[in-house]
Amino acid sequence: MKETIYCIWRTERDGREPLKLYKPYNQRPTYVGHSFFTQDGWVATQGMQFGGKQADGSYPDMYGFNGIIKTDGSCDRRARCPGGNKPLHCHATYADSWWVGDALPGEGTFDPHMLCIMKNNWETGYVQAEPFLRPRMQPRAPVPRPSAFYS
Repeated sequence: MKETIYCIWRTERDGREPLKLYKPYNQRPTYVGHSFFTQDGWVATQGMQFGGKQADGSYPDMYGFNGIIKTDGSCDRRARCPGGNKPLHCHATYADSWWVGDALPGEGTFDPHMLCIMKNNWETGYVQAEPFLRPRMQPRAPVPRPSAFYS
């Protein structure tokens, strides 16, 4: 399954067509799963890149990355997440600021129950991920409270 990101112009004029932003590197299939705009004008993405397709259709060589790209398709930058895994969702206000992710990737580990903060080093192509917060998700029934409307 592949997702393609296009930049659609808000106003149609001069016959401009939607612009396809991502093209796979080295003919490796790329899946872009989560994308958002930053306040400094970038399209920020999370993706997976696949390689080494086996006879059964699986890909043993795959890695997750964070990426930024300008809306005109220029300045494509990617940073590989530790251990090849990536959080399922992340968000950032600015492209070069800390990003918040909903899981903690690491070398040989992956903790889906820990929020993380990530700093993307676009020059080296790697992500620094640090533990941030372990949410306390214990479902409880709501406690009935007296109300002036029903007394």
